[in-house]
Amino acid sequence: MQGLGTLRPALMQALLEQCNSIKVKRLSLFLAKEASHRWFTHLSRKT
Repeated sequence: MQGLGTLRPALMQALLEQCNSIKVKRLSLFLAKEASHRWFTHLSRKT
């Protein structure tokens, strides 16, 4: 997760939308929040 600091929010949003695993989505969002990535606040967390 440390290397994802410069990830574009739109790219991460697209990846999360394509993912079928709820566990992976939740873990990704949790780790992004804990790592304080700037793009985390730009993601839509609606299902």
